[in-house]
Amino acid sequence: MRNGNGRNKAIGLCLQLLFCAWIALGATFTGSQAQQPTDGQQSNPENYRIRSMMAHGKYVFAGLYGYGEIYRSEDQGQSWKLMQSGVGKIVYKFGKAGETLFAGTLGGLYRSTDNGQTWDLVSNNGMSGLRGNAAAIGHNGKVFAGTDKGIYRSTDAGVTWTAAKNGLGDVAVHSLASMGKTVLAGTASGLFTSTDGGGSWQRAGDTGLPLGDVWDMVSIGKTLYACGTRAFMSSNEGQTWTELKYKSSSLLNTRSLAVVGETLFVGTRFKGIYRLTDSGLELADSGIPPRVQIFAMAGSGSVLLAGVYEEGIYRSSDLGQSWTMSNRGISNSK
Repeated sequence: MRNGNGRNKAIGLCLQLLFCAWIALGATFTGSQAQQPTDGQQSNPENYRIRSMMAHGKYVFAGLYGYGEIYRSEDQGQSWKLMQSGVGKIVYKFGKAGETLFAGTLGGLYRSTDNGQTWDLVSNNGMSGLRGNAAAIGHNGKVFAGTDKGIYRSTDAGVTWTAAKNGLGDVAVHSLASMGKTVLAGTASGLFTSTDGGGSWQRAGDTGLPLGDVWDMVSIGKTLYACGTRAFMSSNEGQTWTELKYKSSSLLNTRSLAVVGETLFVGTRFKGIYRLTDSGLELADSGIPPRVQIFAMAGSGSVLLAGVYEEGIYRSSDLGQSWTMSNRGISNSK
């Protein structure tokens, strides 16, 4: 009996040692699969649903999907502070008219006059019940806001609003831009332009830009860029457009645009981030997880920030050559 007990104890000890070795091996293997985050950031914060971004002076803003949270950074995206929550569940887009900021949300249009410290609902004053798809922009003393049912215009810095839909109707508006005397509206049915302060709108027509969603627009000098199913540029205020290509092929599912200095960046759904060079588009997403959705980007000085849906915010200080996660201060709870 004594020998049997000894053998049992030895077997038990061996099993314990094997179990411990297996756990250690598993941890080592897991650690080799992904870079571990620093400063307490999570490597896969699945609820960091960044939907919109905007730079304004020394500030950068990020809008989230879920509780309608607006975060602000004062250090070019290295850290973030919650400014407001509950602004319509989804913050679709930011915009500005001078020093007045706007946030287009599922619950309407919000306005801030203190650099985003506080936000007030203003869409009840003339466009109640509408979704703020494209936040407002300023143009020649007027402010334009895109909604899920056309465009609205304000002559008092966004306090009150009236419809400005002549020639446009109730089409959903995704993006707005101002170039010279022209206001441009990117919609679910292509591009519309107005040269009379929003009094009337004309479809861009056969300009090289296809009909369909126009999700974002930005400008560098006198050159305007737009993205939707693909990415395009125009040097004549949107009258004609030329497609931007990657290795001589169309870049599909483009969703967001940003500018750092004189460099354009294009964010896509599941195809990465691209930088525009003299020879066309080139990949600029080393360090960003593969097959993610880039709904929003923002340039702040020499820094580019990308909102990676369900991963959080990534930051690049070398024009997209490398990226690091930068979620400090952002909650990942739904």
